[in-house]
Amino acid sequence: MQILETIGFDLGHGETAVAKARVESIEPPDMLEINQKKVQITALGWHPDLGYLVGEQALIQVGVTQLEIAFKQKPDHNATYRQTLHHFLATCYHLLQGNKQIEGGEVSQFFIGCPSGWSLSDRQEYQKLAHQAGIPLVSVVPESRAAFMQAKEAGKLGYDKLKSSVLIVDIGSSTTDFTLVKSLSEIPMDFGSNTLGASLIDQAIFARTMANHEDQELLERVFAEYPYHQTRCQLACRKAKEDYFSNEQLYRHPQSFARGFESINEQIYFVPQVNQEVMEEILNQPLAALGGKSWIGSFREAVMAGKKTLEQEGIIPKVILMTGGASRMQFT
Repeated sequence: MQILETIGFDLGHGETAVAKARVESIEPPDMLEINQKKVQITALGWHPDLGYLVGEQALIQVGVTQLEIAFKQKPDHNATYRQTLHHFLATCYHLLQGNKQIEGGEVSQFFIGCPSGWSLSDRQEYQKLAHQAGIPLVSVVPESRAAFMQAKEAGKLGYDKLKSSVLIVDIGSSTTDFTLVKSLSEIPMDFGSNTLGASLIDQAIFARTMANHEDQELLERVFAEYPYHQTRCQLACRKAKEDYFSNEQLYRHPQSFARGFESINEQIYFVPQVNQEVMEEILNQPLAALGGKSWIGSFREAVMAGKKTLEQEGIIPKVILMTGGASRMQFT
């Protein structure tokens, strides 16, 4: 059967977006909508009456009893992870097909992105999981390739630059990837344990807010019994982080804060808040997930390792392409 359309499925640790291009069309890809939104929070919820819900619906629908966020990761044998990914992909696919935004079946070729540092076996296992979720035709490709092609199609890279060396730095929620594109060929740069994602900052804000909360012990009991409350509070931390890095100049004053908000009940609130002073402390504090190194220290170490690798190969990139949501952080 002939393929009629290609679907780009950008399943991110923090957000998800889907685009479609007709095979025989020269028009740019169309952004598709899930729940009337072109960009969704990567979230999966379970409602006893409504079943699985994704994105904003999983967050706002009253009665949701289970909630998962930030579940993009290298494939492993964890049953909860595999089930969450399965139901998220399956629900998105059925929503897109159900409202006629995609044909589906054997005429729709899906491409799902993954970090450049994933091995071939990782990509094959991820592809298998997507296929098991009900997507018949699916390939898993490095996200750096999508970023490179987007810059190329947008005319940001001329012919000389395309034929030279382009360094792509992809700073996402779960990983930071360095990929060298030399004469249109991709070369992932391995600089060690690739766990340097911006979601670690969310986690540090969450830990700090919990440590300073007057009802810490009560919150811990609530989170233990109702995990979805903790998930929503973690989202509030991410929103505070995103607000801060979108308006850093506003939060230089000691009394000015970027805030998130989550109501546990009428009397208990979870309000993460950050300003320049707080964020500098968070970025420079040792993190267990980074082997006791700080986020900013690990990032600088990764950049220096990448620079050293390039120097050893005698390569000087003509272009450095920064991509990923966290690349908006000014210090990067």
